[in-house]
Amino acid sequence: MTKQTPVKSNEALRHSIEHAVQHAAHLLPAQGPITSFVHHNTLHAFEEQNFHDAVREASIIYGCEPYMQEDHYREKLSQRRILREDLQVALDEATPENVPVPGLEGEDRNGLRLAMLSHSLKQGSTQQIHWTLTETKALSEFGPGISAEAIERLTLDARRWLSHAACQVEATEGGASIEQSVFQELKSESIGWFEWDNMDSWTEIEWMSWTLKLLWKVACVGSAFGQVSQPEAKNIIRLRDIILERYQVDTDLQVQEVLIPFCGAFLDQGLSHWKLPQRDKGFFTAFHALYCKRPIGAPAWMNAVAIELRRVLENKVDPIQSIQESLEKMGVKLEDWESYISSTALALRGWAGMIHQVESRPDKVTYPVCPGSLNEFLAVRLILDCCAAESVLKEFGSSQLKLERLLSDYVPKGLDQSSIEAQRSFLIFQVAQIRGWEPSSLLRLSKQEWSGLIHELEAFDELERRKVFHLAYERRFRVETLDAIQKRTEKSWKAGSDQVEFQVVCCIDEREESFRRGLEEKYPEAETFGAAGFFSVPMYYRSITDAHYTPLCPPVIVPQHYVRETAAAGKGEDHEKFQKVRNWIGSASHRLHLGAQGMVGGMITGILGAVATAPLVAGVVAPRSMGRLRRLAHSIVARPPTTDVVFERSGKDPGPKPDQLGFKTEEMANMVERLLNDIGLTKNLAPLIVIVGHGSSSLNNPHEAAHDCGACGGARGGPNARVFSLMANDVRVRKLLKERGLDIPDSVWFLGGYHNTCDDSMKYFDLNRAPVSHRARVEKAMGALDDAREYNALERCRRFRSAPLGISEKKALEHVEGRAEHLAQPRPEYGHATNAVCYVGRRSRLRGLFMDRRAFLTSYDPTLDNEEASILTRILQAVVPVCGGINLEYYFSYTDPAGWGCGTKLPHNITS
Repeated sequence: MTKQTPVKSNEALRHSIEHAVQHAAHLLPAQGPITSFVHHNTLHAFEEQNFHDAVREASIIYGCEPYMQEDHYREKLSQRRILREDLQVALDEATPENVPVPGLEGEDRNGLRLAMLSHSLKQGSTQQIHWTLTETKALSEFGPGISAEAIERLTLDARRWLSHAACQVEATEGGASIEQSVFQELKSESIGWFEWDNMDSWTEIEWMSWTLKLLWKVACVGSAFGQVSQPEAKNIIRLRDIILERYQVDTDLQVQEVLIPFCGAFLDQGLSHWKLPQRDKGFFTAFHALYCKRPIGAPAWMNAVAIELRRVLENKVDPIQSIQESLEKMGVKLEDWESYISSTALALRGWAGMIHQVESRPDKVTYPVCPGSLNEFLAVRLILDCCAAESVLKEFGSSQLKLERLLSDYVPKGLDQSSIEAQRSFLIFQVAQIRGWEPSSLLRLSKQEWSGLIHELEAFDELERRKVFHLAYERRFRVETLDAIQKRTEKSWKAGSDQVEFQVVCCIDEREESFRRGLEEKYPEAETFGAAGFFSVPMYYRSITDAHYTPLCPPVIVPQHYVRETAAAGKGEDHEKFQKVRNWIGSASHRLHLGAQGMVGGMITGILGAVATAPLVAGVVAPRSMGRLRRLAHSIVARPPTTDVVFERSGKDPGPKPDQLGFKTEEMANMVERLLNDIGLTKNLAPLIVIVGHGSSSLNNPHEAAHDCGACGGARGGPNARVFSLMANDVRVRKLLKERGLDIPDSVWFLGGYHNTCDDSMKYFDLNRAPVSHRARVEKAMGALDDAREYNALERCRRFRSAPLGISEKKALEHVEGRAEHLAQPRPEYGHATNAVCYVGRRSRLRGLFMDRRAFLTSYDPTLDNEEASILTRILQAVVPVCGGINLEYYFSYTDPAGWGCGTKLPHNITS
């Protein structure tokens, strides 16, 4: 009696689908909207695995490259950025069990693998291999890099074997031997028998050619002789893949022509001319409202979509039920539902991921979406998939074939045995030359030994070789970096409180490494620290010109407190005037935008467009000057000259209402204490401490939020620096801290600042609050920071092709200012492109070491920590997600920009 699979109840099926959707959501990209774009761990769905296991599994799921191409690593090997000793260490790490290779005396696994890493191995399809053998000199000249010793040994062995082959090879009972088969094949391919009778007259070149032909024949025979399991064929998962294979029609293209524009309209944040009907009721309802009747000009298959949508509405089918019906209609087995839903979500993972992000973090957008939007997206997607698939079946005369039969009757194509043997043979042929394996030795191998040899070669496939190359590449950089740090530590910088005139606390961002180094080199009396750029002040912040609050903290934190910028005391009337002007300009711009959509407005816009070319041309010819004019015009309507920040709460609970804004005194003390303890700034405080947040602004890069502060969730960290400084200057906060053992002397003043990493400009907050006793010191610190930004600009310019060699510091600063304002410059700042290291420790151990803008610098004093390393733990909890996410995204954007990312940014700029 056969065992039947138990039938699940409707409630259990719903639970299975909901779980499957949650699993699919975990695999989707986790970047937020472009206004708060922040780097994250690309492998966030595989965090429990080590990097190499995770990247291999992710590469299969996403169809992306896990490592750089093998040729790229070989280039680094030739440049000595990877050394042979690095390969050896990486091999020992990747393959700790070094065993002999079957049948080949003196050959071991790691020796073989090291040789395969040291030489470029060509691979390809059967057709490519055939072309290489017939159209190149692969069978007449040894490959590049083959040693003279190996060539001589192989040629002598081939000469001995061929010279005596006719008399040595005898027929055996039951058929010809391997040696006789090889000899007969070579003989049949020769021009005439006379060639074998006159071997003594062969030239060295002819002997080399016949050696290679013999080696190729031996490889072919050995490949067929050895028994090795056939590689598993990758199963086709989605219905679309079967249709594409059978009918050469990609239904994804049909579906995405409908789905992509709709997703764009659904996620619109108020920029579109027309609002999507019934958007507020959810994705499913809005899609039904638009497509329950076939739109004019829509393809014929959309008729079936309209019919299905009407049926769903009439029967009050919810999204989860709709997903279940679609899966059953397609014939997806119950045990495959989870993988099928994941594959469906990943088929358009950019839009699916954005829908999920906006749904799960509504605080990051102006117009959030309804809960359950991802469920509704998948329900619509599956309806479209079904209807598109059925239309293809009808088109090709298969209307009687049910969708579920396509999946149930499908048998994946196995790999062709002849193709496998050809690829194995070519691999053996190349490695035999590299290692100098004599043909006579290979011919004596038994069937079991051939199988073992083939297994050793194929186990170290291209992916495994790239893994070892990557380990070696990282090792070389790690060794050089740690050697430099160790050598520098022996001469660590020390400063007493009497030597330090002012201290600067920057974000850990690696772009601030050169900024801090320049400051320290020019002003030895300055001391710098590094902390996560939200400075332990998680908050929702709304500037005086913003319409909404923005979260300023790491993405893993949801703030509880709200802070708002307001007009300074006595400036309320000026602020009202500014607001009126801004409102008028905004309304006029909006009416002009709407009017331009009509015929008359379009004509006027066309006329005005000619006038608008003048500033556009000026923005290309003289970007820096146009930037100054633009900022001047912006200052007229941007904000009053001085503002205050509401950061102290009068009410009990935090929130967005006026009496809920800000922090209680004890909360302020907690934040100040945490930051100062984290960075080790609890003693020897300088009279002036500048807290510098950072961000990036440019004219032609909508991705600029990715260059803002990652610790501020992809926003600018100036407000955090400002609020922290105000809290640290509060006498009540200092009183509480003193009671806790952290004494901030009355002579210490905190100043908030903001560093624009694109144009290297500096901005300072609340300068009017600085005590008279500190103003001279503030002026000196500002002058020092001005010099540091010139130094920083010069270091940056060496990577810009637009900057001439030998440029001065002053001209370098002008260059980066112009670059940020250039209308034709989609990459005004290279951002985190060089990040590679995160250093957590005392700056004194690293001060003066050139880290080439490659290191995140996090200040930490272990002498202040406890045995449980509580401070280090919370530092790493903030640092690792931010730095690791940045590092991984830049790694993957280089490894496979189209697969892991969005391709090149060049067509994503504003002018495009």
